[in-house]
Amino acid sequence: MTATNTTSHLDTTQRQLFELRFERVAPGHGLAALRRWYRGLPWQPEGLWSASAGRDLPAVVSLHRWPTLAQREAQFGQALDDAPAQQLRRASADGPAALRSAESWILVDSPAADALLHRATAPQALHELRVHKVLNGAGREAAEVLATLELPALVQQGALLRGLYELAIGPHRPILVTLLAWPDGTAPGAAWHQLDASPPLAAARDAERSRHRRRLFGDTEHYLLTPLHRDA
Repeated sequence: MTATNTTSHLDTTQRQLFELRFERVAPGHGLAALRRWYRGLPWQPEGLWSASAGRDLPAVVSLHRWPTLAQREAQFGQALDDAPAQQLRRASADGPAALRSAESWILVDSPAADALLHRATAPQALHELRVHKVLNGAGREAAEVLATLELPALVQQGALLRGLYELAIGPHRPILVTLLAWPDGTAPGAAWHQLDASPPLAAARDAERSRHRRRLFGDTEHYLLTPLHRDA
């Protein structure tokens, strides 16, 4: 597992700093092996999940909060180079390496959705991660659209907003990331279908295309996440 190249010049004095990790594991033994590795870390991730829908499965998705990039590099850099982490990357006579690949993104929280945030962790709930590719130079506008139109509608249908983040360091910027929890077995597909068919959203999309001469939002990647307990 290699850490994303980062810079100590990212100003996080006014914003929360997070790390989102996508770790693709070998079918069969990979999930259990990675869970054992997480169990040995000296800090508790904000969230640890097994992806049940999304690209390039099976995969583990985790979210970490860091005070500074320097602390992240000191703690995670050491963990990624230790013997247990090296073992995850090493094939053996018993089969392929447990870890196929890893990708790490540095996120900062967007202030646009502060009023909607659900502060409880909802650790047992099904979670939904959405990666929104947005028009270059229009990240702030896209965050406001999510915070004032799409996310409130989903909250009304039972979703708990865990976070709205901007990608600070990672591929294909600009990107916004939303993390929703769906407690009590609520199915997110029906909520999104209802939202997509709503006249206010259709009107907003028409206005965006008129203003920018193209779509404000591009492709969206979607992951359904099941809680993965470190101590299981």
